[in-house]
Amino acid sequence: MSSIQIQSLPPSANTEILNKQRLNRPSTPHFTIYQPQLTWLASIANRVTGVGLSVLLYGFSIGYLIAPGTLDSAHVIEFVAGLPDAVKYAGKAILAAPFAFHSLNGIRHLTWDLNKFTSVKGVYQTGYAVLGLSAVSTIYLTFFHFSWICLSICTHSTRPQTHVFPKPALKVDLIATPGMTRVHFTTLLFGPGWGRDAYKRLLLFTVEKTGKPRMTSPLHIFKASVRAIKSVTVFKFSNAEVVRVFPVPLKKGQNKVQITGLSSSIDTRSLRVSGLGSAARLSDVVCKVDRGALFDDAANADSHSSTEQLRDLSAKKEALESEKNIREQESELLFKYGQTLSGNSQVSPGEMTAFLDQYFARGKKILESITELKEKIAAIDRLIKFEEYEASIRKGSANGQVDVVISAEDDCSVDLKLTYSNNARWRPVYELHASADNGKPSSSVFLHYRAQIWQETGEDWNNTSLILSTAVSGTMDKSLPALRGRRIEQKPHGGYTTQRIGQRQSPEQREMMRLAQQQQQQQQQMLLRLQHQQQQQSVGAQPLPYQPVGAQQQQMLPPVLQQQSVDAQPSSYQSIGAAPGKAPVVSFNSTSLNTKTQYDENSIMDEDYEGFGIEPHVWGKENNTFISETPVTVSFSVHDELTIPSDGFKHQVSIAELPFTAKIAYITVPRVDPRVFLQCEVTNTSDYRLAPGPVRVIVDDSYVSTSWIEKTIGPGDSFECTLGDDPSTRVSYKRSFKTVKSETGAFSGKTTTTTHTTKISVHNQHRFPITPLTIREAVPLAYGQPVSVILRKPERLAEAKDGEVVDLKDSGLAVGWTKVDNGSGGRKEGKIEWTCSIDSGAQVMVEAEWDVKSAGDDEWMEGSFN
Repeated sequence: MSSIQIQSLPPSANTEILNKQRLNRPSTPHFTIYQPQLTWLASIANRVTGVGLSVLLYGFSIGYLIAPGTLDSAHVIEFVAGLPDAVKYAGKAILAAPFAFHSLNGIRHLTWDLNKFTSVKGVYQTGYAVLGLSAVSTIYLTFFHFSWICLSICTHSTRPQTHVFPKPALKVDLIATPGMTRVHFTTLLFGPGWGRDAYKRLLLFTVEKTGKPRMTSPLHIFKASVRAIKSVTVFKFSNAEVVRVFPVPLKKGQNKVQITGLSSSIDTRSLRVSGLGSAARLSDVVCKVDRGALFDDAANADSHSSTEQLRDLSAKKEALESEKNIREQESELLFKYGQTLSGNSQVSPGEMTAFLDQYFARGKKILESITELKEKIAAIDRLIKFEEYEASIRKGSANGQVDVVISAEDDCSVDLKLTYSNNARWRPVYELHASADNGKPSSSVFLHYRAQIWQETGEDWNNTSLILSTAVSGTMDKSLPALRGRRIEQKPHGGYTTQRIGQRQSPEQREMMRLAQQQQQQQQQMLLRLQHQQQQQSVGAQPLPYQPVGAQQQQMLPPVLQQQSVDAQPSSYQSIGAAPGKAPVVSFNSTSLNTKTQYDENSIMDEDYEGFGIEPHVWGKENNTFISETPVTVSFSVHDELTIPSDGFKHQVSIAELPFTAKIAYITVPRVDPRVFLQCEVTNTSDYRLAPGPVRVIVDDSYVSTSWIEKTIGPGDSFECTLGDDPSTRVSYKRSFKTVKSETGAFSGKTTTTTHTTKISVHNQHRFPITPLTIREAVPLAYGQPVSVILRKPERLAEAKDGEVVDLKDSGLAVGWTKVDNGSGGRKEGKIEWTCSIDSGAQVMVEAEWDVKSAGDDEWMEGSFN
């Protein structure tokens, strides 16, 4: 009898024995040995296409909810229209293939739910049918009638029979054949579960027969706000010409183009469409403005939803605030969890240390995230405030729309050019920059040529090429002027042309009235001159031939022989013998005290009116020549692309910076202002034509004055402006007079002679000579009055003519009548000027003297007339 040996084995021996037995089992074949079956390939494809379509639909719908202005129908259609044909067909094929297969395979699954085609043969037959129909549908949808998917969010509740719960739904309408079949798909955004039965019923569709096919014209919709403006030509007065370009892919036949969001101030008469080329022709153009929307835009200008930018920013802010709330809840939850670990918990010191490290790291990360989110929210708040400010200052509205119908002979692409006019304007402004070295001005100056542009069109000119024109766009509406016959008529009393009551004056009639008034004034002046020449008597030196009117005072004063000296500080009212608190009046044969008047800095801008005389402009100056010139039109192209928003503010842009050479002259008019002014004559040596406009004068980076260019300055022409006064040159102005009354005989009566003397001194306190220095003074004249003015000093000036210079040999001075400019100045106005040079530290003095002789005891005073 054999003995049985028993061996003691450890527990692990059982596991080893089990593993050895498993190694002896046959292995499962590799997956690749099986032949691919239609059933599981179709199942995989069904799930892949379903997930792909769901991601596309949900992604687009969520994007539309976040940024509806960016993914609206107009933007999508405009984006797709600009793609090449190859990209369009490829995109349509990529969308059509999964859509066709998933839809047909869904119908296949629904037949199985009805216990149809459930056999192996039926499964394969339906599988091959789905593949064949999917291929045919893909080709048909790609190359034939197929329009892009239009999405719309449905806010109503959807209650299918298979699910009894209200949920927001996403409706997708696909027009397979325009005008014939419309397929409606409704898919639930949320379902009760993602099981097999639930997934099959998530996609429901119906087919609607809409009748026979209709031939519709392709519609291209463009939103003007998302298309940059190509160029803008701004005219000088309230008009601008805007040019926009839209790339339009045309199909054979008629094509409709709709452009929205244009300026509400568009001039419908100025609209032009061009750029179609020879392959297309323009069939119809309609321009309209929604006037009712103008009031709605004005009422909603301050709302947060008035602009797409505000809506996008508000949505981003809400998302960031939601994320910040989640982070704060996470921090609170972490803190509460840490409080549960009390001292009685069975936690080892090592575990507690590890927890604290993780708690610190996690808490720090949460705090950093919250801080970063707060910074982002603050940045968005600043952007929202900026957009609200932009919306509040925005002027104008954009409710204009243009509908264009284009007929094309074949498929082609054109750049449709839209040109129209709206309300905008500009004006030239200048800055003249000069410098001085130790008080001596430099002859080199820089003229900054700029333009002020402002517009309230409702359209922002973003990154636009600007062209500035001095032309008046209204001249385009004028026709050839009609030349009317002339006749001589008797002039009515009062100098105004009579007109029948109720008769409207034409522009030509208004111009004729203005010319008639000027001619009447000239005739009155000629009559007064003839009367004066008959009455004039020459006493002593030769009297001045043209003498301005004075006003005879009603008050008679006792005869007095008096000499008066005035150290004058001139003002806008200046004379001798004025009572305190009243306007000084130059009066003869009157008792007065020495008076010093306060100088008013603004008086340099006013007329030098002295006394209260008869209206001076009637006899003040003559203008026997009428000049009419053709206006010169100049256009300037701004070098850089600029942005001019529709806010009504004046935006200043640079045209050019021009270096010029200037002639500096020192001029003083002590009767008006006892200071020496620096007069700068600038010659235009550039190719630019300087249009009329204000000139701000800057000397050593300090504002000095504002002058004005009154007419267009062409190349080679010059203009003048003032560089301010010279503080280192002192001017003294003194006037005195004495009156003598005499009786020449028993029959001739009394005569009154008043001698006036003016002394002007100029002291140069510079370290360099002053040249040239011009001193200007005026002597009174009398037109049509029994008064004669006899000029005694400067000597020989009374015999000099306009433009003639009298050399005062002993003093180094030259004197003459001022230059006649546009009928003003010169001998007929009694304006004198001395010219000289003054060395450093030297002083020069000039003197003027004249007699005023009248008959009787009548008193006369001086008064300015221009």
